Amino acid sequence: MGGSFSFGPSSVAAFVLFIGILIFVHELGHFLAAKYFGIKVLKFSLGFGPPLVRFERGETTYQIALLPLGGFVKMLGDVPGDEVAQEDRHRAFNTVPVYQRAVVAFAGPLFNLVFPVACFFAYYVLGPTVKAPVIGPVEAGGPAHVAGLQEGDRVLSVDGERVWSFERMASLIRTRPDELVEIELLRGQETKLIQLAPKAVMGSDEFGGDLQQGRIGVGPVQLGTRVGVDGPLGLSNGFTTGDRLLTVAGVRVQRLSEAEEAFRGHHGREVEVVVARPQALSAGGLLAASRERPQTLRVKVPPGFASLADLGLASSETFIRALDPRGAAARAGLRPGDRVVSLSGSPVTLFVAFAMDLRRLEKSPARIEVVRDGERLEFTVRNDEKETLNEATGRMQSGFDSGLGLGAAPRHLSTAHWDPGGAFLMETAHLSLFEALAVSVETTGKVIGSITLALFKLFSGDISVKQVGGPIMLFQVAAQAAEHGLFTYLQILAIISVNLGIINLLPIPVFDGGHLLFCAIEAIKRKPVDLRVREAFTIVGLLLLAVLVVLVFTNDISRLSDAFR
Repeated sequence: MGGSFSFGPSSVAAFVLFIGILIFVHELGHFLAAKYFGIKVLKFSLGFGPPLVRFERGETTYQIALLPLGGFVKMLGDVPGDEVAQEDRHRAFNTVPVYQRAVVAFAGPLFNLVFPVACFFAYYVLGPTVKAPVIGPVEAGGPAHVAGLQEGDRVLSVDGERVWSFERMASLIRTRPDELVEIELLRGQETKLIQLAPKAVMGSDEFGGDLQQGRIGVGPVQLGTRVGVDGPLGLSNGFTTGDRLLTVAGVRVQRLSEAEEAFRGHHGREVEVVVARPQALSAGGLLAASRERPQTLRVKVPPGFASLADLGLASSETFIRALDPRGAAARAGLRPGDRVVSLSGSPVTLFVAFAMDLRRLEKSPARIEVVRDGERLEFTVRNDEKETLNEATGRMQSGFDSGLGLGAAPRHLSTAHWDPGGAFLMETAHLSLFEALAVSVETTGKVIGSITLALFKLFSGDISVKQVGGPIMLFQVAAQAAEHGLFTYLQILAIISVNLGIINLLPIPVFDGGHLLFCAIEAIKRKPVDLRVREAFTIVGLLLLAVLVVLVFTNDISRLSDAFR
């Protein structure tokens, strides 16, 4: 998420609600733990500064303050030197046992780490819209193709674990490289069990590092009617690679199978076909355009028409859309509009698999066979070795680039080939309460592990400090999450809550982790940490916090200036 930036009322409201929830959850942990141990809570505040709303209930004052960038729970005796009446000494924070103080300090971050389970649970129970777990294009020669999976098969489970989305299926497959996997699927009205072993390939983790993953060679179902010209007849009928079929003889079509059916009803006759044709933009060439204009064609359907191949057309899936003119593929002789047929002798039916396999060849020669104007040609491509920016870490890293697509490497796949031109097949996921809870706990655990690892990488220098953000970045994230809807808002809320929880556990005196450190020292030494030592560490902590504030605001201002360019 990123790019646009708005200070509109809805963005401000989304941010205030976002940060308010996170602060409330954190401070609620401290508050409830203190109440449980009988510690007297004097004030519960969301925000700092002058109170906007304030009321008292029992012995505690509750308030919402002007600046929504934090909060606090003020307990009796929580500041060294506070005067405590004799009758309240047993309820003062500094007089209760050390383990109780440790629990109170830990409860805030703990609530931030547990709260995401509730967010993800709500996400799954409400029924998110997901890519349907239905097989789309199948990679020729891949494990799925060899095992007999077909386009249109609905995956029900992987090794007994129920599947409710394509990404759920893919994530289960990724964790099982070279393992025998049993897939339950629905084909028509018949349920089938198919065993296969996902191919072990070298993928990337969330930080761009190498990670072995399983791949079976399938893609999700994507609606669309985009075609590529695969023969002279296509050109003579007026088609251009990248055309998206809208209507055939007045019949609106959303899939190529529907287009073929419409053509079959008019074999031997001329029909009117309306296409959406990509148009050149001022910013780039025709093949990189995103704007389309309708064009009407008069197409003669040959007698005995059976498929789009009889019109010199093919699915756009394996047609090259654009190339870096100075890249390895262009230097080797490949051109936009070529249909990729094979890579080193292996048939190509799924462009994403082709692009991944090509990159994995690194500097080794890759034999790429294409069809151009009806003629089969073969070229040898050797990837260029390039330093590219890893957006996850903010560091430059070496990689291999074929020159497929536009922009800086690694290039987005959508510029490298012509996708079908329609939306993915989506549906509402339905999970039981137990499934929702189980996957919520699992997802929260993964997020905690990922953010903890990111923190270690930040301190080790593997991740640039420029990746650290502050309130302005949080504002942008919250606003954009709200624009994407409730489901995205819940997911981002959960992730930021984990961030807040883990950061607060750092052993810095002004953080909860600093209080836990003092409690641990006191428990080991069996006496409180000397007040002067605490004060010295607190000053160090404040200096570190000041450096952090300067850092995050510098990064935020840099991002803000980039957003307004």
